[in-house]
Amino acid sequence: MKHVIRLAIVDPKDSSRSSLKNMLLGIDTVWLDAECSSYEYFADVAMQTQPDIALISLDSNADIALDLVGRLSRDLPTCSVLVVSSSTEGALILRAMRAGAKEFLNFPLNIEDFLAALDRIRVTVGGRSGDGHSKSSQVITIAGVSGGVGCTSLAINLACVLLNSLATTSPSSTSISHWAMPTCGSTSFPTTRSKTLPRTLTVSTTHC
Repeated sequence: MKHVIRLAIVDPKDSSRSSLKNMLLGIDTVWLDAECSSYEYFADVAMQTQPDIALISLDSNADIALDLVGRLSRDLPTCSVLVVSSSTEGALILRAMRAGAKEFLNFPLNIEDFLAALDRIRVTVGGRSGDGHSKSSQVITIAGVSGGVGCTSLAINLACVLLNSLATTSPSSTSISHWAMPTCGSTSFPTTRSKTLPRTLTVSTTHC
């Protein structure tokens, strides 16, 4: 059985709110918990209903809506905030992300984009993907104090052990990122004789 997400929406515009509501009612993995036409009252509605996701339209008043995004992110951390707007201005998107929004979608809302955003939020909070399979990830960072101390060997062996142990319980993948970063101010990387910072390796495992 697919995991059902409880969602609440706020949009002072009747036409766009009705459009959003009609789209949501056609998705069997979404339960519309509450709808609101006022930014001022939505925080109280969300605190009472405790939805998994709050869908906030920014178009009526972006400043007030972004204040609401920030308030929900602080006061209701278990609720992921998703914003929608007809504007594609980079400054507005940046403000929304800084306020705490998990996703920024354009209106009119495309159902494929919305479902993809839901899946990203599910994975981020350690839930389930739309196909019902659990997904989670872990990142392990290994840093050596200097070159030649075995940082690379340790990371590779650790990745192999993790891959083999996790494969017995669930399908998984393991990746290794290797960083050897030069010191600040060095511009001639291939020929420079300046010292480099300690190598850093990141081992990432993902359960699918």
